[in-house]
Amino acid sequence: MPVSAYPSKTTGGPRWLKYQRLLPDLMDITTIHRYEDKGASFNTTGDVAPQRWIIEYGVLQEATAAILDTHHEAAGFTQPFNFTDREGVLHTNVRYLEYEADNPKFDNQTRRVVLIKYPS
Repeated sequence: MPVSAYPSKTTGGPRWLKYQRLLPDLMDITTIHRYEDKGASFNTTGDVAPQRWIIEYGVLQEATAAILDTHHEAAGFTQPFNFTDREGVLHTNVRYLEYEADNPKFDNQTRRVVLIKYPS
C-alpha cells in the first residue's frame, strides 16, 4: 500500500474497533500571556485548529497488524497522506500524531492511532 493513503477497510486495511473524531482544540491556536498582577491577555494565532482522529483496532492477526505497521514505518511522523473518515470525507495532508502497538510476542495485536490534520 502506498504511503499516500491510510489503510482503510476498502483498501485492504483492518476494520476499526473504535473511531472518534475529536473536536478541534481551540487552545492549539490561542496564546496566553500571564502578567505579574495575575491578569492575562489572549490572542488567536489562526482561524482553524488542527483536526484529530483516534482510531483503535482490536484483535488483529499478525498479517493484518503488519498492514498498519508497514504504513506507519513508511510515513513516520513526517510524511503526509490521505485519510478517508467514517463519513466518507477525504482529508489530505494528514499525519500520524501517535502510534501505539502491542508487544509483538502477543498472538492477537491491538493498535491505537491518533491522526492529525494541520490547517493549510
